[in-house]
Amino acid sequence: RDNSGPFTAHVATVDLAAVSSPDAVLASGQLAALESTSSMALRSGAALAINGDYFLSNGRPVHAFAADGSLVQTPQLLGRAFGLDSSGTKVSMGFPDSQASVTMTTATGTATLAIPRWNSGRADGDTLSAYSSLGGTLETPPGGDCFAGLNYAGPRTVHADGGIDSAMTVSGQRCSGNPPYVMPGTVMLDGSRFNASGNFLE
Repeated sequence: RDNSGPFTAHVATVDLAAVSSPDAVLASGQLAALESTSSMALRSGAALAINGDYFLSNGRPVHAFAADGSLVQTPQLLGRAFGLDSSGTKVSMGFPDSQASVTMTTATGTATLAIPRWNSGRADGDTLSAYSSLGGTLETPPGGDCFAGLNYAGPRTVHADGGIDSAMTVSGQRCSGNPPYVMPGTVMLDGSRFNASGNFLE
């Protein structure tokens, strides 16, 4: 019990029969940013805002975060997550499977490789990592690796289990050199040029 008050409690009454559109909003629109819930509500035109996750000292959420069908980051810590379906009418709470992978089809065949890190650091061993512009200045591709830039090429396909497939086209690829810049609305794949993941991107 905490007797150090006084405290102020705000109570919101919600008419569940009224039209509403719940949504997830990232502080300042990118990782590693601090913004008050009142500012986020004003910026997004929301009538009510509630904190959605614990965060690090720089403002980065500690768990998996996705919004509007796009993965923003894989988790920094394992923990439960709150989720909304695309209609905003069904909610879930549990340990999400935030795994990602990429399947590339060429004239000679099809290959799939895991992406265990999404805006969560450099590729680890013989896997890929992915970066988007939502990583801001906190998550940027390293230099010296192999890279493939991807552009979205059509609507996303949402599966019954919540998984999402996105068709993408390769905009460019290279190995070594300076870190690439990630354009808004694109994805940059990163793989070690000393492992098969780098060969996968060549």
